[in-house]
Amino acid sequence: MDLASISCTEKTRFEENKLNGVLAEIIAIQDFRSNGFQIRRTGTGSDFIAFKETLGEVDQIYVEVKYGQASLSPLQKRQKFLARKHNMGFFEYRVTKEFLENFKKIHGINTENIDAVEFRRMKNDAICNQSWFRESNYQEEVTHGANQQWV
Repeated sequence: MDLASISCTEKTRFEENKLNGVLAEIIAIQDFRSNGFQIRRTGTGSDFIAFKETLGEVDQIYVEVKYGQASLSPLQKRQKFLARKHNMGFFEYRVTKEFLENFKKIHGINTENIDAVEFRRMKNDAICNQSWFRESNYQEEVTHGANQQWV
């Protein structure tokens, strides 16, 4: 299906879901950082690798962030299989619609006024360890909000 043949409403929904997915990644990155992990982009198969040193060993976890009801792509399923095969962690970090809407409200984020380029900049800032939102509210939200599951 060509993007040009999609109706205006479908484009808007597609763009909104894409922006929400990027925002969900920012939430996940900041969550892992607040728990002592360092972040490295993978490029393909997962959103990032979270790692930290504990007891002289490095724990490394491939993380795939999903917003709402999104499911793993075939490539992501393969990454999950390979991670397990090689005894590495694979974490599917889920951000519910309700959590994301609350997060946007608390931090004054209006996705209608921010384009994809701005969100990518925010995500890159999060990866580079720059926090752009109110830390005081963030830890409480993370502790009580995001639906996370080990897979």
